[in-house]
Amino acid sequence: MGISKKWSDATGARIAQAPANVGVYEFAYNKRTVYVGSGTIRDRLQAHNRSGYSMTHFRYEETNSRMRAVQRERKLLKQFQKRKGRLPKYNDEIPNPPR
Repeated sequence: MGISKKWSDATGARIAQAPANVGVYEFAYNKRTVYVGSGTIRDRLQAHNRSGYSMTHFRYEETNSRMRAVQRERKLLKQFQKRKGRLPKYNDEIPNPPR
């Protein structure tokens, strides 16, 4: 199952309100997932927002563990790939799990 949290507009103000905890997140264009990532949520969202990619929405899930965040990211990417036959537009690969 994907991230169950509702989509938020990807504005600088909304992103600034995201938690500074570790977790997994999705960026979307018109609520269609274009990127799945993990890390410190607010920092990663801010970095992607400055990247210039076309992203209009985001949602996230806190894990409070980097290992758990990467595991969850892998699971979300595999689920997406199974459903769509490809990875999200801006994901190049499924990350290796931490050891």
